[in-house]
Amino acid sequence: MVFNSIGQKAATLVDGHKDAGLHTVNFYATELASGLYLYRIQTA
Repeated sequence: MVFNSIGQKAATLVDGHKDAGLHTVNFYATELASGLYLYRIQTA
């Protein structure tokens, strides 16, 4: 997930299970306002 500087969710990059291995995610933020964004990667 991608969050803006005040902690609001701005985008979801991947949602769901991925098999083991190498994965690539392209993120185009052209529809987001300019500013600082943070992302969180969570594994189980």
